Amino acid sequence: MIIPVISVLLTSLVLILFYSCSRNLDKNKVMSPENKIESGDLDKELVIKGKFIFNKKCMECHNLDIDLQGPSLRDVTKRRKAEWILKMILNTEQMIREDSIAQMLLKSHVTQMVVKGVSEMDAKAVLEYLKSVER
Repeated sequence: MIIPVISVLLTSLVLILFYSCSRNLDKNKVMSPENKIESGDLDKELVIKGKFIFNKKCMECHNLDIDLQGPSLRDVTKRRKAEWILKMILNTEQMIREDSIAQMLLKSHVTQMVVKGVSEMDAKAVLEYLKSVER
């Protein structure tokens, strides 16, 4: 009689731990460039954060409407997929080695993009801001 009760309790405990861990994984999931980005309504909080990050860390080389050291970025979300943009922000050196578009951009702008302490969530916020300034 005790063995079936212990078995049920252990099974329940395992299920509870599994459910709890899987919920925490989803909750703490960090945006990575390999994840598919879904389009939809803009996240206004991310837009504000993204504009701040863009102004602080990107505007030295990028403008929305004119080429500087880097290309202009208005409507970049129409020209490039979201995943590509995130990879370019987060993995610039790898993109320069492996992506023909990134290589072409480097040739035309001569200076390789330098990313200064931008996390994956910061990159997603910048992406959201860039979406918000489309024409």
